[in-house]
Amino acid sequence: MNNQTAATAIQRADRRAQAVHLRREGLTLREVADRLGVSVYTAWNDIQTAVRDIPKEEADLLRQQEADRLDNLQRAVWDDAIAGDLHAVDRVLKIIERRCRLLGLDAPTRIEYPAADLDLDAAVRDLVAAARGKTVEGGGWAVDVVAGALERGSGRGRDEDFIDYTADELKGED
Repeated sequence: MNNQTAATAIQRADRRAQAVHLRREGLTLREVADRLGVSVYTAWNDIQTAVRDIPKEEADLLRQQEADRLDNLQRAVWDDAIAGDLHAVDRVLKIIERRCRLLGLDAPTRIEYPAADLDLDAAVRDLVAAARGKTVEGGGWAVDVVAGALERGSGRGRDEDFIDYTADELKGED
């Protein structure tokens, strides 16, 4: 590493440390960026990189500090929320959501489709309609699926032969 590269790395590390310090003090990303003379994205990236490099014990401490701040904020609006102030209720719910994300309490959402309820013919018709540019209710992902099928071909002669449409039919050239 030459002197200029080393100096740049030191400046970047110093800026990252300052960004984390300012964020821990409660500044917004915009305020951190303004103080450091960088874009909001650079400030965010600096904080993410610095936090990634923090040893687990320090990260746990930072997480606890943020949880404590959320506790303080929730305490400040709790009585109003319990009394029925809808704005305060909204604030409490947002604080709870943030705490759950911070602590990793949100479980992934799982969607199950019972096989008996799945109409493959209708699904294929919807996919073909989407590929032809027609609007299909709830089928925003369908175009990507059809595009992938078109790239692979119709599947004739292979195990995927359960779809009775040719690639030309999927392209709308029937």
